[in-house]
Amino acid sequence: MSETRRFSLFPKPLKGCIEPITRPLFREQAGATARLLTHWPEIVGEKLASRCYPQQLSKRGGQKKGCTLQLAVENGFATEIQYMSAMILERIQTCLGDASVDQIVISHTYTRAAAAPAKKTRPKMTAPLHTDLPVEDPELAAALRSLARTLSSEPA
Repeated sequence: MSETRRFSLFPKPLKGCIEPITRPLFREQAGATARLLTHWPEIVGEKLASRCYPQQLSKRGGQKKGCTLQLAVENGFATEIQYMSAMILERIQTCLGDASVDQIVISHTYTRAAAAPAKKTRPKMTAPLHTDLPVEDPELAAALRSLARTLSSEPA
């Protein structure tokens, strides 16, 4: 009577049913995807990496080996990537292993990284800097002069 039951009459969370099946696949694919993303400029070269990047790495249904790599490509550069796909596949296979990626799909969804916003400059004070302050304490007067120089962006 102390035998444990392998089934339950109550519903189980979907995660508990699917996770044991998908965990090995995701673990294997996550390593390859991470290497592909982190070493992309080294794999294909700086020129190609500036115009395309790996978007998705997916296994095709029913196959144990081989993945499809979806590349996001800059507009007007897709034809060149298509001609260079054999070379790109060769470089990826050299880096990740022989049967890692065997097909490239081109996607026209590339967007360049936004340029860093321009640094805001403070407007310069137009009023003259007064060095003769009506303060008797010399330390306080020096601190106020320093503050005035900082605000007026004048050199020390």
